[in-house]
Amino acid sequence: MQTEETLHKNDIHLEYKIKNSKGKEISLEWKKETGYKRKYQFREKRNYQVAQQSIFLALLNDYFEIELLPPIKRSNVAIQLLRINRLVHGKDSILFNLVVEHRCNDLFQKDIENGVSIKTAMRRMETYKISEGLHLLIDLLFELGYIFVSRITKGAQGSQRIETVKEIWRNGKIILEKNDIEEIGTKINSYLSNEIKSQSNYTVSRGLNLLKIE
Repeated sequence: MQTEETLHKNDIHLEYKIKNSKGKEISLEWKKETGYKRKYQFREKRNYQVAQQSIFLALLNDYFEIELLPPIKRSNVAIQLLRINRLVHGKDSILFNLVVEHRCNDLFQKDIENGVSIKTAMRRMETYKISEGLHLLIDLLFELGYIFVSRITKGAQGSQRIETVKEIWRNGKIILEKNDIEEIGTKINSYLSNEIKSQSNYTVSRGLNLLKIE
């Protein structure tokens, strides 16, 4: 059996040449995506999560002031999620960051109780922070009458599910589709990220009509 191995920048390509019972040579191929392709897929997924978050905040901004915190570190791989400190409506406020932290700690404890190693549980915490933050925004909007058409992806080896919103409905009408979420959400994230860049925190005043940001 002959083996030809070709290494590309982004792929590992193995080709095995064997002969069948009639003496005819056939090839068996095996490919594995690595490097750039895997990085690209991560970036695309994260960028859509960022766009979703920004759309959710824009919708909630009709009801709440939104207090944002600057990013802890800059990312070169994908655009960054906004750090939400709290949502304020009159004298009432939702300590968003604290609620998400409590949810993530509960999931961490469940992982440990289910036999997940501390190292793996700690690694999952970063994913939990993102998914639980998005879930909390969805929960709040659902209470305000918004309906979501979503695709639910189960996490690997029992980790938390991830919800990807494809459509947003209100009063029986579709108001945002996937392309809208991606395009408008990215613009909103860019606008808010620039606003907070030079400040220790930034409050988005209620009713800014962020969906119309250019």
